[in-house]
Amino acid sequence: MKNGFTIIELMLAIMVLSIVVALGVPTLSSTIQNNRLASQTNSLLSTLNFARSEAVKLGSSVTICGSSDQAACNSSNWENGWIVFRDSNGNGAVNAGETILRVQEPLSGGNTVRASGFSSSSNLVFNSRGMLAATGTFVLCDSRGASDARGVVMNISGQARAAVDENSPADGVVNLHRTNNALAGNVTCP
Repeated sequence: MKNGFTIIELMLAIMVLSIVVALGVPTLSSTIQNNRLASQTNSLLSTLNFARSEAVKLGSSVTICGSSDQAACNSSNWENGWIVFRDSNGNGAVNAGETILRVQEPLSGGNTVRASGFSSSSNLVFNSRGMLAATGTFVLCDSRGASDARGVVMNISGQARAAVDENSPADGVVNLHRTNNALAGNVTCP
């Protein structure tokens, strides 16, 4: 009696393995994209909460802004990174003597972050009471578009929450902040 596999058994094993891999790879890719987007959303949310608490703690304006060089406010494409700094004069720009409190490196995976509805799309200024001048939404997108986008909604008191689908019936796309208690529409991706 010989030990080993016949060519038929080997071909059958390879076929079963290829079917399992073909079914598993798309699911794994989607899981990786979901986890990356969730992690980046949590990082932004953490930074927003940090900036608000620092404004109250320091009794001074604190600004978070898009920054491609992690030293100055120079981008409305927040995926290039952002900085949080003590903004003594509240002008939304890093001036001499103003301390950078936190730096976020550029996002990975080709994901985008855009601000919508705020007074400025490139910076957000918390006053000494942790409040904002206007409400708005940060929209985080990946290659799958608006159907899988995430949002962080900011209210006038500076509190942040995850955006949800508020349409009735639900359409599966999260909504922007409310304006005068009316839906502002679905998020869009660049």
